[in-house]
This record gives sequence, structure tokens and C-alpha cells, in this order.
Amino acid sequence: MSQLAIDTEELVMALENHSYEMTFFLDRRTGEVFPVFEDNDESDDDRTRIDADPARFVAVEPLPSSVGWEVMAAFVESLPPGGPRAALDSALGARHPFRAFKDVLAAFPEQREVWYAFHDQEWERLAAEWLEEAGIDATLTVRRGLSTHDESPR
Repeated sequence: MSQLAIDTEELVMALENHSYEMTFFLDRRTGEVFPVFEDNDESDDDRTRIDADPARFVAVEPLPSSVGWEVMAAFVESLPPGGPRAALDSALGARHPFRAFKDVLAAFPEQREVWYAFHDQEWERLAAEWLEEAGIDATLTVRRGLSTHDESPR
């Protein structure tokens, strides 16, 4: 087991975040995942820290949104035939599939909980793959009971 522990939820948030206003970084020494905001004086200390030791930090580029779509599609495929599966499958073909998926899940609260568990498991796997591809030897940790899902499927 590696000495470096990285919070799964924080790394997943960074891998899913497609904001142009911030870039997430991973501290190879501490395992901390933190955002650096563009044009924001509050991030000056973080930028200075990164510039002083660039080998210590790695930018966490978000995975393509197609990966998020594929996770949703795999979830839909895992459901038994019927109402929720058909409605979610239809949402995947919508003009804005992430929004449509979220809207459909709102109509099926029992499936929403199943979705969150599926999402978390798949994104933890993707985070572990990202660490391996980045050559970072670390253990992903989970803060049990602190999972915060907003209403978005991403």
C-alpha cells in the first residue's frame, strides 16, 4: 500500500469538472487535490506554490464529456427493460443528454439512488486508471457518509 492517499471524491470532482474558470491540481507529496481559479487573487498563493516546485504538482485535466456519457449509457444498459430504462435511453439521445438524464432521474427517485452508486463506482475506477496512467502511486480513500450528490448526473 502506498503512502500517498488521495480523496476519491475530490479527484473525481476534478476529473468531471469542465469549468474554464479553474484548473485542478494534485499535490504529489500530500495527495491534496485543489482548484486554481483563473483571474482570482485568492489563488495567487497556490500559483506561487506550483511555480516554485512544478514537478510536485500535476494538473488534473478533466476526462472528455464522452466518458461521462459512456458511464450513463452503461448504467442504462444495466437496468432491466421497462419504464426507467426506456426513458433514460431516450434521454441519452437528446440534444442535451446530461440535462435530460438528470430530468428523467428526477421522475424515478429509486433509480436515482442506484445511479449515484453506479456513478461513484465507475468514476472511482476511472480515477484509479487516471492515477495509473499519470504514474502516480497512490491509494484512493473514501470519506464514508460524506458523499454529496447534487442533482446533476455528472
